Amino acid sequence: MPPKCWETIEFLSGSIHRYHVLKALRDHPLAIRDLKNELNAPRPTIQRNVKELEEKGWVKRVEGGYQTTLIGRLILDEFTEAVNSVRQVQSVAPFFEWTDDLPGLAADTLEGSVVTTPEPHRPHNPMNALIESLRDANRVKALVPTLSALFLDRYFSSERAAETVVELTLSKDVAKMLRHFETATDIRFGKQDNIDCYVYEGEIPIGIFRFNGQLSLTSYDEEGRVRALLESETEPAINWAENLYDQYRSTAVEFSEVEIAK
Repeated sequence: MPPKCWETIEFLSGSIHRYHVLKALRDHPLAIRDLKNELNAPRPTIQRNVKELEEKGWVKRVEGGYQTTLIGRLILDEFTEAVNSVRQVQSVAPFFEWTDDLPGLAADTLEGSVVTTPEPHRPHNPMNALIESLRDANRVKALVPTLSALFLDRYFSSERAAETVVELTLSKDVAKMLRHFETATDIRFGKQDNIDCYVYEGEIPIGIFRFNGQLSLTSYDEEGRVRALLESETEPAINWAENLYDQYRSTAVEFSEVEIAK
């Protein structure tokens, strides 16, 4: 990035008053006294920041006070977009504490997403929220890096799950675990008409659950516990997740065809 660009970013981010003054003057002129009242800031602070912005050429004197110039509006709009992108990333940051390998993901893809994390007295909060959403699903397409016995018991043993059409793409570790639980549970992956199950040879970074026009992503700790649930209904997020799912599904093989050591 050219030095002048860094200077511009540092100047505008160096004082919250500069940003708010520039924003207040974007669409209509205001006098110093009006800026003081609107921004609830001391008059000397307003005067100093208006002078600095005027020296930059971002605001100018007009009838009725001051207003942003064209360059001031353009810089403000771009800076605001960057701030909104940072704010969006911060809002979903708890999800990414547990995964950092998501190819093709842009900051605005997850705009409007909601993240659920464990609470002190509700450690299974993310998993329970996911199960509750899945109970209403008629069709589920899922990429599954890990499964806990608790999830198996709470979801797949329910009557509703037996009626849901499910396509699962599992990691090989999960496939091994399901072979272990096959006798202890009433689940027969690859043998039930409503479940199509596939196994991906390598590691899977996150869980993806697609159902009812919704998207749920799950991230896990090293012990396989769900540490965060991210939910979205936006088209960009759903399209990104479907593309990622297809990458894993395209090289997966049917569960019944996989040779797994007992």
